[in-house]
Amino acid sequence: MEPICTRWKQNLGIRENAFYWRAFTVIRTFVLVTFIKVLPEVGTLRDGLGFWKNIFTSRVGVHSWQDLLAFVDLQTMKLPLIVVICGTAAIFITSLIQRKQPIRQWLSDHTNYIARIAIFAGLFIVIMLFGYPTITQTGGFMYAQF
Repeated sequence: MEPICTRWKQNLGIRENAFYWRAFTVIRTFVLVTFIKVLPEVGTLRDGLGFWKNIFTSRVGVHSWQDLLAFVDLQTMKLPLIVVICGTAAIFITSLIQRKQPIRQWLSDHTNYIARIAIFAGLFIVIMLFGYPTITQTGGFMYAQF
């Protein structure tokens, strides 16, 4: 299969390091994996294709956050939702910094010793606050029985 793809790319003049090609490969992989992950949930290939057809042809509109996040009760989930959004933003910012240099190196170059200790202590506290309750609520380590 790879020689065929290589020949197609050469005939079409596609450069592998071009932005549009990399974007295409990411989107292609996402669509294929998502489609394959849906199949066990819906049962048959016909149901899976019908599910995907409904996604792209349904005329149901999103008019509020509640429509978009129908599975989330926004009244009771405000704090966890804020934590998830802040955590996602922190991961995104760390990823951007990590592209230029390792995060530890960046911290040592841009912060003093006291600030680094405060950052690491804050991260430790966040991990302990949000990690410990989930261990007791779910019944322990998920692979303990294997």
